[in-house]
Amino acid sequence: MGVLFFGTPETAVPFLEVCAETLGLAGVVTAPDRPRGRGRSLQPPAVKVAAERLGVRVFQPQSCRNAEFVEAARKLAPTCLLVVAYGQLLPQDVLGLAPVALNVHFSMLPQLRGPAPIQRALAWGFVTTGVTVQQLASQLDAGDVVAQAVVPVWETDDARTLLQRCVGVGVRLLRSVLCRLQRGEDLSSAAQSASLATWAPKWRSEDAWAGFDGPAARIACQARAGAFGPAATCFLGGSRFKIWTALELWGTGRADSQPGAIIRLSRAGPVVQAGAGSLLVLEGQLEGRKRLTGAELVRGQIVRLGDVLSSCTKQWASGGQDGTAE
Repeated sequence: MGVLFFGTPETAVPFLEVCAETLGLAGVVTAPDRPRGRGRSLQPPAVKVAAERLGVRVFQPQSCRNAEFVEAARKLAPTCLLVVAYGQLLPQDVLGLAPVALNVHFSMLPQLRGPAPIQRALAWGFVTTGVTVQQLASQLDAGDVVAQAVVPVWETDDARTLLQRCVGVGVRLLRSVLCRLQRGEDLSSAAQSASLATWAPKWRSEDAWAGFDGPAARIACQARAGAFGPAATCFLGGSRFKIWTALELWGTGRADSQPGAIIRLSRAGPVVQAGAGSLLVLEGQLEGRKRLTGAELVRGQIVRLGDVLSSCTKQWASGGQDGTAE
């Protein structure tokens, strides 16, 4: 009886705790321990640590299709399956282990289906996103919607802060759903409109290539989306330069300056000309050096007035010798 919980990272732990506080936990399924750190020693995922603290049985199959795992999970007779950032798509024989199977997704489905809804909402300039509790289906993020809540995207948000707020909203939303199950209520749901579905693919290095011929707002959005990495990337004097935090400045560009040129050194950081508007770099990192605030970049003369940040191309990003900067 109780919830059979599937999840792996720290993000999933608050949802695990809500399950323990409401329906109880039948068991926890998470990823295998992975080598991490300089010593590459095996480290348990955050969900495993939390589950052991709660005294709950933990499964770590390489694949949730493993027949031995499926049979062991069946014997638990769970009343509900819940998936939060597990990392694998559950097969049909696992979905059938409980009468209710749910997933928490960080978008307003059917918008932003897929593995990177937080990053894509920021990169594409969304002003709102949300959290959805949906029924699990064989197709990724295509299940019927049980509950949703809107989350505003603030101008100061990056992937870390937006994810943190979505987790807080999602925990409250899930608690309300599980309490309905606890009271024996049926979970009404609504089918998603496939015609309105959009896809949020994994955030990759090529998505973070900064192009200064375009608007400054686009690079600022790339920096916000890349808070977990890859960061918005360009080149300074032949070395990679990562823009971790940046702010679009309105009406401060110079028509006579080329895109990518450092046109001003402010107390907060260097100001870069873009194709439309300009960009204040609040945190950056030159290849081989630590991350610095914009003010530190200026004081340390890492960037100088008149320097040019070159747009990243495929050859440069991959370290090719014949690459060119735009």
